[in-house]
Amino acid sequence: MAFFHLAPTQFGSTPGMSAEAMVELKEYEKIYEHFNSPISRQNNFIQEFYNLAAKWREEVQYSSSIIEICMNPFYQKIIGMGEKVLPLILRELETRPDHWFWALKAITGADPIQPSQRGKISEMAKAWLNWAKENGHK
Repeated sequence: MAFFHLAPTQFGSTPGMSAEAMVELKEYEKIYEHFNSPISRQNNFIQEFYNLAAKWREEVQYSSSIIEICMNPFYQKIIGMGEKVLPLILRELETRPDHWFWALKAITGADPIQPSQRGKISEMAKAWLNWAKENGHK
């Protein structure tokens, strides 16, 4: 696999290259593109987020412990995905408010919730959605 550091354009086609060599070169170009930018590294994080979120909700649906809810391994994996899932979490918060606040704080470092809003999920969600608008997040 050491050859993947060379871009296919470095080889290029040369006059007199056989048809078989051209086919091999085209296949190498596909392999090179996949190795350097596979689909799994492009958009599958969206599917991964929703899979993790579904598993998280299933595991904590009857829990009232905020520690249990937020320390759940699936929730922690979502946090570990970083800023790229911020729009997905905000969309979730907008459509069906849930305990995304710990993840939002961990990912952004912000905490727009006022003491009077604590424990009130709809108010906490509004505070985060306002923060998102004010900070250029869609």
